[in-house]
Amino acid sequence: MFSKKIIIPVSKIVLWIYILVAFSLGLLYFFSSLLPQKLEPLIGGGLVSIIAVLAQFLMSYSDYKNNEKLKKHRIIELLERRDDKNYYKNLIKSANKKLDLLFYTGKRFSEDFCQKVAEDDEIISCLRRGVKIRLLLSSEDMLNENDKNDLRSAIENFKKIKSEFPNQFDIKLYNHIHCHNIFSSELDTIVGPYFYNKRSKYSHSIHFATNAPYVADYLEYFESEWVSAKNA
Repeated sequence: MFSKKIIIPVSKIVLWIYILVAFSLGLLYFFSSLLPQKLEPLIGGGLVSIIAVLAQFLMSYSDYKNNEKLKKHRIIELLERRDDKNYYKNLIKSANKKLDLLFYTGKRFSEDFCQKVAEDDEIISCLRRGVKIRLLLSSEDMLNENDKNDLRSAIENFKKIKSEFPNQFDIKLYNHIHCHNIFSSELDTIVGPYFYNKRSKYSHSIHFATNAPYVADYLEYFESEWVSAKNA
């Protein structure tokens, strides 16, 4: 019994403190005739103030609870789109150990982060820091002709990078319908669905801390996909 943990949200603790203080001041004000007369206005003023504070806190109570729920599940941000280049650029810069990436064709990723020009070379800089990168892409068998061209273009660029960093940069192809995008470093993980016939940059994603319980299934999924995928 003594090994069990009881977790009480901070918002609930604060709420009960406000209620207790308000109740205590209310009792003191009710029996103020028994106290020195000079304390009566102080107690009355304190009671009015704590009631106002309590009312304001109650109006925002649901927001506090929601924020605590986000923090509990280690949710960092809810992303409405996936084409915010600067957002991903900062996450790539913060990676020091690994990047595990699962995309559709990887074309936009190649163009935005894998070029040998300033502002578009974050992945190359990442590799120079010693970060190990694993990249999973869809095989041609699962793509239409336009997407096949995108995949070929991206892979040609990725092969050049691999030739320069053969022990750090690996590319594999999975042979099934694409259903998720995964971007994961040792600190941050962004996951989101892929909807057929909808451009992925317009789809939503959720940015978690990598150690969030919710992320564990995605990381296991990536590992299983990596084992079964074929080298590009």
